Amino acid sequence: MDSKTDYRQDGYHKGFTDSKRTGGKTNKTNVDNYLKYQTQSLSPEDSVEFMKAWHEGFADGVIGVINNMDTKEGLLKYQMDDLN
Repeated sequence: MDSKTDYRQDGYHKGFTDSKRTGGKTNKTNVDNYLKYQTQSLSPEDSVEFMKAWHEGFADGVIGVINNMDTKEGLLKYQMDDLN
């Protein structure tokens, strides 16, 4: 496996995990600082791959958080309708 693939997998995993940990809420400055820290020892090409993958993973995680919210709200609405 080449290093490009490793950095993409690592970036995606960290982005996905961060989105779950934060509930999909983040601050642009914090993200910029985090990505700079994570990629400071990487080559420019590897840094770009890591950052793209982190954003993809974060977005996929947020979609999961939103879907989970929809399910919970839908379930709650369904239960409330049954009580009325």
